[in-house]
Amino acid sequence: MRALTFFVVFFVVAMTVPAKKFDRYVLPIFLALDVLAALGWLSLSLLPWRLDAPAWLHRLRAVSPTAALLTLAFVLHGIFTALTYPYYLTYYNPLAGGSRTAPNVLFVGWGEGLDAAARWLNAQPGSENFRVAAWYADGPFSYFSDSQAVPMGYSSPLSWLDTDYAVTYINQWQRQLPSPAAVAWFEAQTPAFEVRKDGLTLARVYDLRDTLLPPFIDLNTAPAADFGAAVRLIGVDLPQATLAPGAEQLVTFYLQALAPMSTNYNALVRLVAPDGAELWRADGWPWGAPTSAWPVREVRPDGYTLTIPVDAMPGLYQLLLAFYDPATLTPLPATPVRGGEPLPAGEQKVALIQVGAPPDAAVTPLAAPFTFGDVAQLSGAALPETATPGAPVTLQLQWDALATPATDYTIFVHLVDAAGALAAQQDQPPLGGFAPTHTWQPGQRLVDAVTLTLPPDLAAGRYAVRVGLYAGDARLPVSQEGATVGDFAVVGEIVVP
Repeated sequence: MRALTFFVVFFVVAMTVPAKKFDRYVLPIFLALDVLAALGWLSLSLLPWRLDAPAWLHRLRAVSPTAALLTLAFVLHGIFTALTYPYYLTYYNPLAGGSRTAPNVLFVGWGEGLDAAARWLNAQPGSENFRVAAWYADGPFSYFSDSQAVPMGYSSPLSWLDTDYAVTYINQWQRQLPSPAAVAWFEAQTPAFEVRKDGLTLARVYDLRDTLLPPFIDLNTAPAADFGAAVRLIGVDLPQATLAPGAEQLVTFYLQALAPMSTNYNALVRLVAPDGAELWRADGWPWGAPTSAWPVREVRPDGYTLTIPVDAMPGLYQLLLAFYDPATLTPLPATPVRGGEPLPAGEQKVALIQVGAPPDAAVTPLAAPFTFGDVAQLSGAALPETATPGAPVTLQLQWDALATPATDYTIFVHLVDAAGALAAQQDQPPLGGFAPTHTWQPGQRLVDAVTLTLPPDLAAGRYAVRVGLYAGDARLPVSQEGATVGDFAVVGEIVVP
């Protein structure tokens, strides 16, 4: 017995040292434990026949202690078996904390609960057409599921966009698979269904049919828009947003059919200048196929070779996307997916393109740029030293894009007196609306002109110029050289004589 006990203790301690811990790793100890347990039950059953046993134990000889102990063992095993039905492997030693502490010390789950997740999905209308990404997709889940089960590994936009539901599993969360970013994103979502047993959440089912791409998928979803409740622009892949005259660049739109279409719509892609002049265009069936045969929810990557004319003037151009009926030339109405007003002419502004080098502007670089959230830096400003009451004052602001935000921000310029009272202001979208921030590409530079009209009765004095970005009622935080300075930047002052 001592040898068996030593083996059990030594083996468990040795297998506890490695970082990777599966309960199957200690299977060799169970034969030894079974022998020790049998010897223990045998010793208990022989106690009434010991000469030195108390009198009350001697009286048990008449009731067959061996049978009583076997009955007790059977009852105890039966209770725990019933409590863990139908997932017997979710039983963990209650003396060590049971299922409450088990996930903290070892990997939990061998597929228990995936059958319940599959049955819930099977009960949903149209389940036979679902594409479900699941952990153990080629095992217990697919055995019970009526849907198409695919392994969970989101490495491309299409692998995500073609998925109707996702089923995540407990040891997947523990191991942070397929990636920590994916696990964190799912944990922030509300599951459509959960499988729980003995205090453990074994599996979660997520409905992905109306979700946009999460941030860990490398695709720009900022310009996402719906066209006539028929086609959704989910995202765009634009490898380079700065192109030389004569250059070519593949741009890919990820499009999804939202409803059956009887009309074969054309996609219209245009590159236009701030004055509306068209630099390039392409149109035709999206993905080169008729939209009337486009299965609902199917995602198609629709690619175009953006070609810059060799005589194109350097500057900023806007890439636009629309859909129209070629028989009537009527465009589909368009609205941003994240909310907002209907888009003029049914065109969504997709991406800002810099052709050639940015033009030189009479903008004085700031000694230390101001950083607005993670969206942009204000790196330069040009403003007059003096101004006349009642006259317009024009400032130039130089912005360097840091990211492509999904939110469209508005620029504000405030003129305030020494006490901080507002004397004049102008709020406007970047470049008068031509370059909304959801189309900014990292590394691009924009020089925007903002004109303030001073009140005719403006008192003489020195006025500070404040600049900021906001969306709704929220302003972006502003920092300079790593230190937070508030929710606006002071770029200079104007003297009113």
